[in-house]
Order: sequence, then C-alpha cells, then structure tokens
Amino acid sequence: MRLRVPTCVLTPGAAPALADGATWYASLFTGAMVYGSWVLVHRLNADPDTTDRLGIGILRQRRADAAS
Repeated sequence: MRLRVPTCVLTPGAAPALADGATWYASLFTGAMVYGSWVLVHRLNADPDTTDRLGIGILRQRRADAAS
C-alpha cells in the first residue's frame, strides 16, 4: 500500500487545487474550483485511486451543473 501526504493549497482566483491522502485503510480527497465549488471525500477501507476518481467526478459534475 502506498502512503500519501494530504496537501491542499486554496488560493482565491488561482487554478483548481487538489489534494489527496491515504493511510492504512482510509483515503481522503479534497478539491476546489476557481468559481467556489469544492468537495471533500473521505472513505474507510477504500483504495486511494478510486477515491481520487470519485472526487474528480464530483467536481466535473458540479462544473457541468454550474455551466448549465
């Protein structure tokens, strides 16, 4: 199992900031978009890559919803 260190830098007006982390049997994804949408996904007994894909998918959906 690979260990990741969560990192998150959120700066108003900057490009989208993403962070992810995983330790033992839990994984975490945080992400924010310039227009203010954000998400935090925390999963127990979860693969970190799947958690990342889930979080990115949520942000993409929010972006699509905001555009319509």
